[in-house]
Amino acid sequence: MKSGVATRKKALASKQAVIYIIDTSPSMKHLYPPSVSASVPVSASNQHTEEEEEEETDTNKKQTRLDAAKEAMIGLITDLMLQSKTNECGVIVLHTPLTKHHIIDIDCKNKGPDDLQEEEEELEDEGGRDPKFSHLTELSPVQRPSVDLLRQIQSLSFSHTNNNDNDDNNETDNPAATVAIPNRAGGFCDGIMLAFSALRRKTFGKRFNRKIILFTDAEREVDIHWDQLDDTVEGLREME
Repeated sequence: MKSGVATRKKALASKQAVIYIIDTSPSMKHLYPPSVSASVPVSASNQHTEEEEEEETDTNKKQTRLDAAKEAMIGLITDLMLQSKTNECGVIVLHTPLTKHHIIDIDCKNKGPDDLQEEEEELEDEGGRDPKFSHLTELSPVQRPSVDLLRQIQSLSFSHTNNNDNDDNNETDNPAATVAIPNRAGGFCDGIMLAFSALRRKTFGKRFNRKIILFTDAEREVDIHWDQLDDTVEGLREME
């Protein structure tokens, strides 16, 4: 009897709740190393021509770190969708021009127009300090993934800071991405804490296998709030 209950609990906990975090910092614009297969000479037994080999190599060389991250993320989410229709995921984008996530939405709902106006004035007096978890975008809350989400991930583009380092070419099809962002804003540390908040909000008290997966080259300086990060780690452990 006990064995049956344990098996049932394990089955219930087989649902997955995964939050993917992807970095769009300027350094993600750097070219990603081509695959090993692209550097292997084509033998006579292969039916690829030299022209086809050069074309494939050029395609691989043009792949940026962000392109590689998006490709990997889309693959993982597609697998998640195929494994079970009950699996859920969320996506958080780092270093974005705008700030859009559930914590900001909750704060706005809990405050009246007068409170928001007073807060804006306080921020101006303090030199325009950014709100909590600024320059992070929750592309999707924790929910069943869709094809539309995959399209949104594919359309992600680079941001750039108000520094000029690693940012010689800022051409982009996304006008919002040209907004200058403070160098350390929207870092992966804040992204992890926001991911924890999203997981807790959706899955607390429910049986899920929870994961947070981060895609970054870790080349951008970030602010680390150790006390908050420790609380986040403890919170994740408590949900298991």
